[in-house]
Amino acid sequence: MSFFDKIKSVFKKKKPETPPAVPEGPGPDDYGDRGSPGAGEGAVPTDAKVKSFRFSYDGTIGGDSYWYRFDAEQEPAVFAYESMVYPDYGEMKTEAGPELLEGLTAIYKELKLCEWDGFDMVNIYVCDGSGFSTSMYFEDGSSMRANGSNSFPPRYRDFKKRIDELFKPYAERLVEEKRIEAVKKGVSGRIDSFLCNFYSRSGGPKYGFLMHTGRGARTNFEVTVDNSDGKYFPEGKFVFHRFVDDDRLKFERLDEIVRKNGMCEWMGFDKHSDDAGSEWFQISVSYEEGHIEAMGTAHPVNYEEAREEILRYVSELVKEIQSQEQ
Repeated sequence: MSFFDKIKSVFKKKKPETPPAVPEGPGPDDYGDRGSPGAGEGAVPTDAKVKSFRFSYDGTIGGDSYWYRFDAEQEPAVFAYESMVYPDYGEMKTEAGPELLEGLTAIYKELKLCEWDGFDMVNIYVCDGSGFSTSMYFEDGSSMRANGSNSFPPRYRDFKKRIDELFKPYAERLVEEKRIEAVKKGVSGRIDSFLCNFYSRSGGPKYGFLMHTGRGARTNFEVTVDNSDGKYFPEGKFVFHRFVDDDRLKFERLDEIVRKNGMCEWMGFDKHSDDAGSEWFQISVSYEEGHIEAMGTAHPVNYEEAREEILRYVSELVKEIQSQEQ
């Protein structure tokens, strides 16, 4: 070998090593998922009758959370439901029809829920989001249990949609029965707090009121208005936050408005209008015994009358407090 051949051999470039194969698609670590993925493909479904079922949904922070339960171990079968949207109603129960068992059986088989058994995953990088827990028990002793927090098994979206559709008629009927009971019972005692929003969706005024008995708060009388037309509050933007003595809130006047306009009938009202320009409202009036909550872009009976009286009531309070401060 010549001198120059030796030099070339020293500086000869090495062939790059073949890089390791990259798996197709993202893996669990790419999303921060940790835990067990469950039985997966190859799991064998059971043909046994569903004995019981439970599904709970944990909504986003400040969002809806609820659970459903179906129990066929007793005769007749029972459906139970509870939602944070209706905290006063607690657990609601009713007799379950045969369509619930048939529906659950179809969902189990068609969505291959047997593959979910043992699924227990969490995405550690998601600070907010949603989670679920579900279980099914069968008469042959087999079961399916799965849990997830911001991490979900295959076909979960279809599963949740079908479960909600299956149980929705029962849940709505239970809520309406409880609402009717609450309306009959009514409210009593003094008002403790009042929250109210009237938001125009067509560029008009937006009113926000929050009033409550003192309880050590820095402010207990808050009025925030945008796009005021000048009828009740100064034109444009108006903000008035104060702490006032409880008796100066004149909640007895608000109680008169509630009684006069039959607002107890508004309990649980939550409906939406097809009119894109319809005003959105939210009202919550808490008494020592019972409270009224209503919202939506559709409006309950006597809405316009109650709205005008509430605006007049709050605007007069503002003027009275302002005059006492001078």
